[in-house]
Amino acid sequence: MRVAFIMLGIVLVSLFGYLGGPWSEVSATPSGSTVTVTVGTVGTVPTATATAAPTSTPLPTATPTATSTPTPTPTPTPTNTPVVDAAPVEIEVALTSTTSTATDAAGNSVTVTSGGSISVEKSTSSDEITIELPLELSSGTSLESFEDTSSGVTVATNASTGKVEVTIPVKSDDGATQANIVAQLKTDLTGTGSAAQAVVEELALVTVPQAVDLSSFNADVGDVEVQLTAILSDIPDSANISLSISDELNANAASSFELAASNASTTIKDVAYAITVKKVGLADQAMVASSEVSMCVGSNWYTNNGGSAALASGLFAIFRLDDAGRRETLPTTLASETSTQACFTGTSDKGLSTFALVALDTPLQATPTPVPPGADQERSEISPAAAATISSVSNDVTVNIPVGGVPALVDVQVTDVDRSSVREAASMYIVGPQFELEVLADGIALSDFRFSKSVDLVLSYSDADIAVGMGESQLRVVRWNPDVEQWISIGGSLDPVSRTVTALARRQGLYSLASPLPPPTPTATLAPGATPEAPIVGDITPPSWVLFALGVFGFVLVSTGVYYLRSPRREEQS
Repeated sequence: MRVAFIMLGIVLVSLFGYLGGPWSEVSATPSGSTVTVTVGTVGTVPTATATAAPTSTPLPTATPTATSTPTPTPTPTPTNTPVVDAAPVEIEVALTSTTSTATDAAGNSVTVTSGGSISVEKSTSSDEITIELPLELSSGTSLESFEDTSSGVTVATNASTGKVEVTIPVKSDDGATQANIVAQLKTDLTGTGSAAQAVVEELALVTVPQAVDLSSFNADVGDVEVQLTAILSDIPDSANISLSISDELNANAASSFELAASNASTTIKDVAYAITVKKVGLADQAMVASSEVSMCVGSNWYTNNGGSAALASGLFAIFRLDDAGRRETLPTTLASETSTQACFTGTSDKGLSTFALVALDTPLQATPTPVPPGADQERSEISPAAAATISSVSNDVTVNIPVGGVPALVDVQVTDVDRSSVREAASMYIVGPQFELEVLADGIALSDFRFSKSVDLVLSYSDADIAVGMGESQLRVVRWNPDVEQWISIGGSLDPVSRTVTALARRQGLYSLASPLPPPTPTATLAPGATPEAPIVGDITPPSWVLFALGVFGFVLVSTGVYYLRSPRREEQS
């Protein structure tokens, strides 16, 4: 029995050595070779290489260096200074006989009709505007001059144009004149016996020059002065106007003007300041036929941005942003220059809103002619102020844009792409609709545009789209990356009821649906130059803990057998 214990232990220890040797040989990489596992794909066949782990070398410990944190320079708080505050634009002003003086062409005094007011009427048949003053002016007699010190209304001949003008002040609540309504007449005011009448050639709203000191924000900009002239196409009714001056643009205006500069193949170097006009009853184009803005800035700003040389190259401009977010670059000229100020003038045929005086890096170029959308394209104007949805012509794709999804007014275009021109992929099936998502400004494509917020891309799929790949549950939205010429997955959530996949995106580009290829069965191969070894019959690869247990158990058996073999001898000796 004791001998049996010893023999069994020797057998187990021998088995440990026998099994351990061949397992280690099979597991080891043959000398001078590399074991590779082939992963099957369509097109390219990538290989995973098994190599010995490199010996790690401890990185030296970096000694921290004490550095002083510079104190940031405080930035001046941006200012927005109201200079005209909801001034009522009223033409029908009451005149007072006790504060009025009037003379006819012969120099005779003319009396104001008691309780009378100025009236303006527009003909429904000819759009002709007629103005009437309540004066007891003899029939056929011309009015030479008029002034009412209470209301501020005057009638006088403009020295530069030679035209008679009726000027009606627009006053604030405290009585300060903030603007004037100026009626330029075709003919003299002629008497009817109880009034003086004339046909209006042009009706304009002209603000009084407004000055603000912006030197605390930008010393070069310094003292600025603005004046607006709006040519009215109709008679204001319950209208008012507000005007403010700001030393910087708001985010929407800044983005819009950057797009305007980009479309003209330039960039904005510096913004002097901006003015914002808010109005009631003075709708652009419906009430305001055109406008002219005068913007004066400190001479240092003008000089530091190139001065007369830059002006000759067209490097100064006034930009305009209307209430709907449409951009406009105004024809801009230098109206006057003194030792302290440079005054620029810009004209627009689209009305009043936000204006900014800017310096440019390069001259404005002619804007390319916008290309209208094709038969396979759907295009919509998108504003940052409202959410919007645009669908492809095929109705296979819907793009949902949230409020604030775009930084400025732009056009978003969805183009259906012919599936015969689909770019294939090595590791996935391209299925479902393929479309191009583009963003345009004024009809011109914006190559580097990114949405301000993520937009929803909703792509529909059919039975044919899930007949390949790994099935419906694995469908993903992909975007073509032209830099690496590969499809990049952007994920997506599946709705099997509506049969759509929805993903979030911030970029424009080419999009589609994709389904991954089924995973192949890995195949072990030897790299070129390796020497394969014939397997030994009976080789197995048990876990290491089994080998360890066999060795320990065999050792215990041998020790026990030896112990019992020696026990009788001790008994005999005792």
